[in-house]
Amino acid sequence: MSRRHRPPATTALDEAGRASSVPSGLGARGGIVLALFLASAPLLAQPAVYETEPNDTPAEANRVTGAVKLIGAMGPRDQDGWLWTVSDVDAQKRWTFELDGIPGALTVVDVLRLEYADNGVDVTDRKKLLTIGSRDGSKPAIAEDLVFEPGEYLLGVAHAGGGTAGSGGGSDAGSGFRPPIGSLSFGESPAGAAAPAAAPAAEQPGGYRLTIREGSRLLLDPNPKPHDSRETAQSLRPGSEHGGFTVEKAAWYELRLGEQEAAESWEIAAQVPVGRTASAFLRDAAGKELSRTNTDARGRLAFRDLGLAAGTYLVDVQEGTGGTILAVAARSIGQRIEGAEAEPNDAWNKANRADLAQPLTGRMGKAGESDYFSFTLDEAVADRLLTLALEAPAEASLRFCLLDGAGRPLQCRDRKGGVELVDLLLAPGEYGILVARGPEGTAYTVRLTAGGEPQPGVEVEPNDTVELASAVPTNNRVKGRFAGADDVDFYRVVVTSEPQLWRFQVMGDGIHEVAYHDGAGIQGQRVRAQGGQRRVRLENVFLLPGEHSVSVTGRSEGDYTLLALPIGPPDPDGEREPNDDTSRMQLLRFGQTRTGLLEDPSDQDNYRFFLADWDHIRLEVKPPADGAIHAHLYWDTVPFRQSAPAQPGQPLVLVGLFPPGDYRLALSALKTSEAEYALSLERRDRFACPADCEPNDDPAFANPVPPTLVVE
Repeated sequence: MSRRHRPPATTALDEAGRASSVPSGLGARGGIVLALFLASAPLLAQPAVYETEPNDTPAEANRVTGAVKLIGAMGPRDQDGWLWTVSDVDAQKRWTFELDGIPGALTVVDVLRLEYADNGVDVTDRKKLLTIGSRDGSKPAIAEDLVFEPGEYLLGVAHAGGGTAGSGGGSDAGSGFRPPIGSLSFGESPAGAAAPAAAPAAEQPGGYRLTIREGSRLLLDPNPKPHDSRETAQSLRPGSEHGGFTVEKAAWYELRLGEQEAAESWEIAAQVPVGRTASAFLRDAAGKELSRTNTDARGRLAFRDLGLAAGTYLVDVQEGTGGTILAVAARSIGQRIEGAEAEPNDAWNKANRADLAQPLTGRMGKAGESDYFSFTLDEAVADRLLTLALEAPAEASLRFCLLDGAGRPLQCRDRKGGVELVDLLLAPGEYGILVARGPEGTAYTVRLTAGGEPQPGVEVEPNDTVELASAVPTNNRVKGRFAGADDVDFYRVVVTSEPQLWRFQVMGDGIHEVAYHDGAGIQGQRVRAQGGQRRVRLENVFLLPGEHSVSVTGRSEGDYTLLALPIGPPDPDGEREPNDDTSRMQLLRFGQTRTGLLEDPSDQDNYRFFLADWDHIRLEVKPPADGAIHAHLYWDTVPFRQSAPAQPGQPLVLVGLFPPGDYRLALSALKTSEAEYALSLERRDRFACPADCEPNDDPAFANPVPPTLVVE
């Protein structure tokens, strides 16, 4: 087998970035266990693959297929290649690419189609199909619902340090969404050509994640009829899509609109695989051309915002070579308005189509009504900070939401009077607006204004959920602000270094809570600020390489700075956050003294130990001189002992003969301290315990009567 066909070694990661491996050479028993595990795993689980070097050329590219998460890290002058194979089955699906770029650096993915020589190794031709770019990693770059023909595609990942491209010449020089074109060299340079210039790269290595997942469903007609002429045009029902494999160069479609459909605005869209080009002509019933358009780099074209009278219309799609998948759809986009809303628009599928180049006005027809609007953002504002503002009477309480293209909330605020959604950084595409829950007759105005470019190290919205988290730059410092008591900001932290402890510190006004979330978005540890506290720290969070999130919640309006500081490998005897619940208890061994911190009143540290038989033990907790601790001991999940209120610095000691079983010790702060406590477990002489050996205040723990029949 040649190197070209040998898949490189890869390492599977879970959502938190933890590496897992499967031992080779399993015997029959091991094979059965593995088979059972695979059978019980979720069928829709998406694998994650970490890059392996070298992978700078097509021959060395890491091989993947289907839906997958690609995780990698790049230092200066590095580039990564992934060879993504599209099977015949995968070619009948739509695919969405989502790039979480290197924080603080330009990151791009070039999608190239490769052609090989007869030996299957040498690359004879390559064609760049499209480029997906992230300006500074603060927000994901998304290319939705793409169609690919069967074959192999090289996904070339490259980066450049800083938020703007350097010089590099060519049409891409200075672009805000890619490094200089000369920096990308996934393949051999043509004979006699100069070597491409290296892009300015980040000083520190950074991590990226490229997620490839199935997009919206692509329904293909299993038995398509020829429709390559006006006379054989395929019927296209309003609100439907027709997809199929076309053999001829032309495909005709017939759309009939009734009086009811004519009252709405329409979009007629067509799609071919990425790398193919097509032209479309919209015609009236007599065949007269009304409009024409061409596909973009992603294989899509559309006639947008059509106001069509009742009647019959023809769509003529010319692909040029034939023999490809073609999908054509006619979608209602609601009533198109200019400045003022038009009822009904109380559901997302009835949303008014708005042009936010001018103010949008509306009125609550009844109490608690919902008004929906949709709008489009183009490339002109893709790299600008936007403000979406709602103006309303001061006494009116309203809900104001920014929605995505499917009508799902991206950010919502409930306020009296005016509401502003500020510092919005949105990719080109479709979005929506919801105005709801207002008193009857409330008049309102919506405005969209564009500001300057985003600044490095400054928060951008929306980032109200872990899925929308903004990236923390590689200097681990970011500035943000709270819009009010209902504002929560999520940040994505990409760890490329060795496993170690981290400290997350937030300084500023209006801080309520700081919380850590693992790669699956599950909250693991949190700390809450006291009234007026301007510095909040989340200590000793142990992070493995991968993607993690931190959320900062506000109590009121205010500015803040978030610092993420790696503080080195953990002390083997120190506590390791998060350990707030029973799933994350840390082991306490005999003869071991553990240390920990209880800086937050809501923090709880959990430890566990096991006794195989009745054992005489001594358990001691030494709080810091200025701190007081409450201890609660559980025996096989049953509450067993808890400490009495203690003074600052007063040790807690428990000595006695304890039954076999699992024990959990939960520690919390009666008085917080920034100094460490010490926890120790010792084994005492079993026969040194007197007859009255604690604990013995329950029949389950009754002491045996000694042979002398005298109890002292």
